[in-house]
Amino acid sequence: MTASTKRLFIAIPIVKEQKEFLAKQVKVLQENLPFQKWVCPEDYHLTLYFLGETSLAKLNFIRDAIRQVAQETTPFFLSISNLGVFGKEQQPRVLWMGVKGNLMALTSLQKEVLQALEPFGFYGEDRPYRPHITLARKFRENNFVLSTLLFDKKEYRRFLEWKVDQIVLYETQLGKKPMYHALEIFHFDTDIK
Repeated sequence: MTASTKRLFIAIPIVKEQKEFLAKQVKVLQENLPFQKWVCPEDYHLTLYFLGETSLAKLNFIRDAIRQVAQETTPFFLSISNLGVFGKEQQPRVLWMGVKGNLMALTSLQKEVLQALEPFGFYGEDRPYRPHITLARKFRENNFVLSTLLFDKKEYRRFLEWKVDQIVLYETQLGKKPMYHALEIFHFDTDIK
């Protein structure tokens, strides 16, 4: 990163109650799982698009594009779903929590964000969008078994949905805790019929 760039991404923030619930569950998981890095609870989010190193010259254009998407988006509801992993089954690189609820609205929002950013040189990935909340990275051993994790499923089944009514442009500040800083919050238009 240079003085003329920022490391950026666009995401849906996770509300306080869900962050607290996840942090409580993760504390139990941490006792038995040797992941190299556990995500700070304040940093929990659902990524819509990772921009990476971004020129400050593009920042206002990005803000305007995301503001327009937010103004055309109707709020929707999500809730915490299930644990999953990315990477090798016995040595995953990411432990995550999935979401359920209005996944069609979530996927549509992600596509609209991507379309809004394409004119500025940001393009989608070849793989499909897989919404998740990253909890930990880089399992240090070679004996991970997802099905044995102690996670209070009864507790999160009763957990209430949260209303998704904003997206955030985040800056990654490496070495800080929390690591993600909100540059701007874009609220959805709640008057759309």
